[in-house]
Amino acid sequence: MTHVVRAHDFSLQYPYADQPTLRHLSLHLQPGERVLLLGPSGSGKSSLALCFNGLIPHSVEADVRGSMQVFGQETTRLDPARLACRVGMVFQDPESRFCTLTVEDESAFGLENLGMARHEMARRIDEALQQVAMSGKRGARLDRLSGGMKQRVALAAALAMEPDLLILDEATSNLDPAGAADLFALVQRIARANPHRAFLMIEHRLDALINLISRAWVLGEDGRLIYDAPPRSLFLQHRDALAELGVWQPTVTSLAQTLQEAGVASPLPWLTLDEALAWLRQAPQAWETAAAWAQPAGGAAVAAHGIPVLELEHVSYAYPANAVAVRDVNLVVRRGEVLAVVGSNGAGKSTLAHLMIGLIYPQQGVVRVLGRDSAHTPLSTLAGLGGFVFQNPEHQFVTDCVFDEIALGMRAEGVDEETIRQRTRTLLRQLHLADKETANPFTLSQGQKRRLSVATMLTGTRHILILDEPTFGQDAHNSQELASMLRQLNGAGVTVILITHDMELVWSLAQRVAVMADGRLLKVDTPMAIFANRDLLRQARLQPPARAVVAYALRAMAANAARFPLW
Repeated sequence: MTHVVRAHDFSLQYPYADQPTLRHLSLHLQPGERVLLLGPSGSGKSSLALCFNGLIPHSVEADVRGSMQVFGQETTRLDPARLACRVGMVFQDPESRFCTLTVEDESAFGLENLGMARHEMARRIDEALQQVAMSGKRGARLDRLSGGMKQRVALAAALAMEPDLLILDEATSNLDPAGAADLFALVQRIARANPHRAFLMIEHRLDALINLISRAWVLGEDGRLIYDAPPRSLFLQHRDALAELGVWQPTVTSLAQTLQEAGVASPLPWLTLDEALAWLRQAPQAWETAAAWAQPAGGAAVAAHGIPVLELEHVSYAYPANAVAVRDVNLVVRRGEVLAVVGSNGAGKSTLAHLMIGLIYPQQGVVRVLGRDSAHTPLSTLAGLGGFVFQNPEHQFVTDCVFDEIALGMRAEGVDEETIRQRTRTLLRQLHLADKETANPFTLSQGQKRRLSVATMLTGTRHILILDEPTFGQDAHNSQELASMLRQLNGAGVTVILITHDMELVWSLAQRVAVMADGRLLKVDTPMAIFANRDLLRQARLQPPARAVVAYALRAMAANAARFPLW
């Protein structure tokens, strides 16, 4: 049987790079396999995926050595256009692959280049758009879609080609929780319908994905393949090493470890919530420890009499020739609060964030930033009060050097160069970018770009920090480091607002959660109350994080056992 992918002693190094990105890889991928590719940020995961479709070395310049065969042929001798018929890829940044202006045209682009018959093209486009729930957006302009909707279009364009190998590079990163679950269910259905199609998935949402995986590869920090094993044996035998490396693991493996450290025996590894809950029902001696593990970590909500830093009164906004993005929103955010804004793709979250910080002005209603009407306050003044980290980090880069990117704001404020040097290098160390000080920001990995974009907003004394999808593309270490830094800032009095699909981050960091749907603010409450409201979650296309599920299940177990409440 011909391998889908077979590599032997394969290495890759980019021009002007000091060292290889990938080193001496030997691996294989068989038809029908579903492989999960893990590794810390910057370990070369996306680079390896680009080798599979021939973009490296044909379109992306790099020095490659050793053998990389796809469907039995060396990729160095194959035109990427030929591979495109058999290898489909959905990138981290969907905009990087768009070639047209509308949803339908983008879905048809690859098929048109193949000269496919019109009736067959129509069938494939219909099926692909239906699979990703975008049938009603055929004529929509791509530049007016939310980030999550753009990702769905990119997936539809790949599915329309009916590839033998489908590569998903953080394909759920911009999808709402329900959309991510839908995508994984779709992968399951596609795999069942075509058992010979292979999948390579670079992903950190492992809780919903783990049942789909037949094998996992782990790249080390130096770009070597350090593990190749079925997921259960991988997380059982190498749990501590993976944690040290910063590799994502299923959430409940952390619960099992917590129980063991507390002296409560538990089987390892649990990979799914169902496995963990089934064991806990029979182990009341573990409930107290498990409840402490599952408790939301955001702390007590800010007092109702706290000083308002943001006030939105009957705020509405609509884009030209588009539906209303924000409808009659009333919201007060208080000093020292951590607020998470959540909801489905297209719910209006990012638009609301732009209104909060004065990047756009309300068409109806008023936004006050520390008492100032945003529509009548210079943007330079607003920028001194609050910082904004964009969903796409490249949208805020303005220099050609990582150091200068961080230093830019301090130089504008007249900070002396010695202080700038110290602050900048401290941030670079904290965010694991010290070795990228002189690099061009646009050459960084997606995870590194995200950390740089966050760093640029941590240099001043702003009262408000708004982050749009802050954990996008991050490994476990960097996500934890970012959360720790945000807690420190919040402890110093900075109000933090998170626009996110990362429900584990919401559970672990937020004091209040604002839920949006169709541009409306449905409810604002604590994480515990929000994730217990099933009707609200269904309306907003949300799903509770694993810790919340365990927390509610433990409450029910304790109640049924007539025990005192666990909290």
